[in-house]
Amino acid sequence: NTPAFMVKKNDSQTVSDATWTTLTFETEVFDTDNTFASNRFTPGVTGKYLLCVFVYAYADGGSLEGTGIGLKFLKNGSTEGYTYSPSTTSNQTGVFFSRVVESDTDDYFDAQVNINVASGTPTANDQAFFYGYKLIT
Repeated sequence: NTPAFMVKKNDSQTVSDATWTTLTFETEVFDTDNTFASNRFTPGVTGKYLLCVFVYAYADGGSLEGTGIGLKFLKNGSTEGYTYSPSTTSNQTGVFFSRVVESDTDDYFDAQVNINVASGTPTANDQAFFYGYKLIT
């Protein structure tokens, strides 16, 4: 099932409150066809792909209680699907999102996060990851 990739964060990423922000990934766990670069997946092969992203979000010095965290994929800069999870805790909240997408030879995909905080600085911690692979159809 190639192309396939998995990337992860090494450091926490501070984002603006309640604003969609592209996630940055410092480490490639694997990238079978060199299709992941500059925080973006560009398959280069027409087909259906499974994309997955996970983020632990927290409010540095504050609280997430009564707010929420969103994740979405962009395809060529436009929303390709999203999820929003309400937060019922003041501590870290983990959110996972997956979606089957279609791609042609020049499409590209980004993962974004939206962290809404009650107080403090919205932060995606260093345990976030993003992966995807071509489905055999």
